[in-house]
Amino acid sequence: MKKFFPLFLFLLSFSCKQSIEDELQICGVDDPANNSKWFKQLIDFQKRHNLNPALVRQFTFENKTFYALYNGAVSLKYDFLGNPQIYNCEGIEVSDSWGQGTYDFFFKQAIKQGIVWTKGKTEEKLKITPCGTTQPEKDLFWLGKVIRFLDRNAWKGVVYEYEYNGKLVFFGIYTFTPNSRQSNFAIIDCEGVTLSEEENWNQTDFRMKAVNLGVIYQK
Repeated sequence: MKKFFPLFLFLLSFSCKQSIEDELQICGVDDPANNSKWFKQLIDFQKRHNLNPALVRQFTFENKTFYALYNGAVSLKYDFLGNPQIYNCEGIEVSDSWGQGTYDFFFKQAIKQGIVWTKGKTEEKLKITPCGTTQPEKDLFWLGKVIRFLDRNAWKGVVYEYEYNGKLVFFGIYTFTPNSRQSNFAIIDCEGVTLSEEENWNQTDFRMKAVNLGVIYQK
């Protein structure tokens, strides 16, 4: 299993704003925040989904350029491991298909080329009366049921408030065992309908449009 790098959580605490280095190139592309589709999307996703500080560092490995995303959004990766995600110049997350040996070898041999993007902690914007109630976990039966389930069964779990297509929804994610990439998630609206299980559910659309407002439960 991939190893977690706590040192970078310390480094991330110094990030207080979103930034991209002046005159930065990503794989030969100038102004990548606007001209590199995959890099622009990566940054946009982290801004909207990630409440925590994050950064992208450039590496050279076996004469090729790679980019490592540290502390990526849990709600995009669907796991709690916190491992850096490594992308190549085509925007493909190559570490997703690497074995543990290759992953470890990368961080032993790859040459650091500097930090190319940072994001500070995102201020939560939780609704004062979500779904018309000041205590949703108590007044919404289905939400209370979800939280009780996580309390009893989950090793780790979190429920976020999200804004999606002009509506408030709840994003719950949990795992039963430590060091597992097999997490479960559900996206539920104020009426208790599990949107992520409907036939017309579009996960890509959610990733492209939804905004994380904050945490209402965490274990």
